[in-house]
Amino acid sequence: YHLRALGLLQHGPPQSQRAAGSLLFIVALHCGEDYHLLGSYTQACHMYELAQKNLRAEHNMKSAALLYQGWGYCTSALAYQKTQMFALIDEEHMQLEEVERGYQEAIRLIAQSKSISQVSDDQQGTDQTCLLLATINLDLSTARRQSNSTNKADLVATCLPLLKDAEEQCRQVLLSSQNTPEQQSLASATNIYVALAYLVRTCIQRAILSRSIGNNEEALQERLQAAHLCQQTLDSLNDLAFPLALRQAGLSLQAEQPIE
Repeated sequence: YHLRALGLLQHGPPQSQRAAGSLLFIVALHCGEDYHLLGSYTQACHMYELAQKNLRAEHNMKSAALLYQGWGYCTSALAYQKTQMFALIDEEHMQLEEVERGYQEAIRLIAQSKSISQVSDDQQGTDQTCLLLATINLDLSTARRQSNSTNKADLVATCLPLLKDAEEQCRQVLLSSQNTPEQQSLASATNIYVALAYLVRTCIQRAILSRSIGNNEEALQERLQAAHLCQQTLDSLNDLAFPLALRQAGLSLQAEQPIE
């Protein structure tokens, strides 16, 4: 139905096209969301691009944030699919270049969504974009590590900023949850648990990087932090209310020293 409406708006009489300029954005955005849910990320990106071309000042900011968030997610999903496809061939340089372009574009789009959510005081939308940025940074770090196109020292230098930013995005989610009432904290518990899970992934990836350059002591410390946070999370699942101590544990993780 959305595609049919889009066709009527695009190919109808000229006078109808002029009158439907504002509506075209909404219908194209719905088409993008439909393709997004179906996993047709290429088509979704085309629809999001069409929606962006018809974005006007009269449209509300939340819709604009959803546009860039969905577009960024689908772009990152396409980049992730490329990593899986190119993993079967030996052209590592081509793989990393294409994957880099996709992930960097996704980061740009989602950062735009985050900025709009912050300006419109949409905390839930801001948290969601923070988590998306965290997972993209983690996925890009993994893609760089799996590529053999750089030496170990350069790999550590390029991956650490990504992991640092992923950690910062997770901390922003945990910090924002401190400023919400008790009942709203319970409603946002899913975002908090996801942020904690990404913090665990960050520690694990730093441990892998440390071990790759022979820094076994630093690798052990990172693994211990990841294991400690995992155990606290598992212990908290028996509580009826969200355990505030668990959130504090994620915030109190030691700031990591540069891996040498």
